[in-house]
Amino acid sequence: MKPFLFYVEQNDVRRCTPDPVLATSLEKEARQRLAFLKTLPLTDESAPFVLEGAYDVLRMKLEAALARKGYKSYSHVATLAYARDEKLLTEAEFVAADRLREVRNQSKYYARRVGHIEAEDARKRVLLFFNRQTG
Repeated sequence: MKPFLFYVEQNDVRRCTPDPVLATSLEKEARQRLAFLKTLPLTDESAPFVLEGAYDVLRMKLEAALARKGYKSYSHVATLAYARDEKLLTEAEFVAADRLREVRNQSKYYARRVGHIEAEDARKRVLLFFNRQTG
């Protein structure tokens, strides 16, 4: 994955006025989605939705950080690059988040099956990340 500034130069990320109101709103929405995600029963049928929900919570939390700094990302990869470069994610969290991005994309667009173990791992990792960020 390229450095975050590469994506800015490629116009996958736009500079804008820092928007703390949007950032706060995205963080609140991420908290609400995470609370709901924790209540979902995990079955083979619900696994893809749990995994996608976990990814959405992660991305929303990272998009809040971008908004606070005056960026709007139009690329999932650029968002993760920002989190890596700004040390919002540990190296292990970054690797897991990038893998989650890939699995979510394969599931959503190519009908890749997601098992309940994989979905539970995603949910746990995002919960740990979220708690570390807000803790």
